Amino acid sequence: LNVKEVIKEVQLGCEKDLQVSIDNSPKTKLLCDRREKTAGGGWSVKTLAFRHYLFVQVSKHRLALTRLLLSEHCLAEEQLRRAQRNRPPFPSHLRVCRFECGVEETPLHALFHCEGTQELLPLRDEFMVIADARIPGLRDAPTTQKLFARIYRERSMASVLARFTFHVLSIFDSYPLLVPDRGQASNSS
Repeated sequence: LNVKEVIKEVQLGCEKDLQVSIDNSPKTKLLCDRREKTAGGGWSVKTLAFRHYLFVQVSKHRLALTRLLLSEHCLAEEQLRRAQRNRPPFPSHLRVCRFECGVEETPLHALFHCEGTQELLPLRDEFMVIADARIPGLRDAPTTQKLFARIYRERSMASVLARFTFHVLSIFDSYPLLVPDRGQASNSS
């Protein structure tokens, strides 16, 4: 092997290791099975790339989507995962929706399922009308995860998804988390 071949092998090894980390981390669930359109019109996994959502013009929208994708958001799934000075970490089944839906407050729940506040419904309806118009067969996605993946990979949806994410997270952030009693964290372990 010459130096260029060694460098290429190291790069490929690093990308593969990074993809394994992304696929196995509970914090990057929304990035699993991420596909990018190729020049030939097909789809391929591309671990390292400047993503189309990073071109979203409105910085607060771009930041909201980036935080959602990287689990740096205001939702209970992430906020109650970490210990804080006055609070222990809670297992996922206790990180329930602040609007008392009775399910875990995850990004997919917040974006597509939560009906705990009327503020979300018209936003979601407007977003899905646009998404359905731009992505043929979108509603055929077998899971919400696949639905999100189809929307996320569509370049024409980047700004729309980022704006929707910003507004949904703003609504959630304007209400307090539903924090379980301290004793529940230790009883659930």
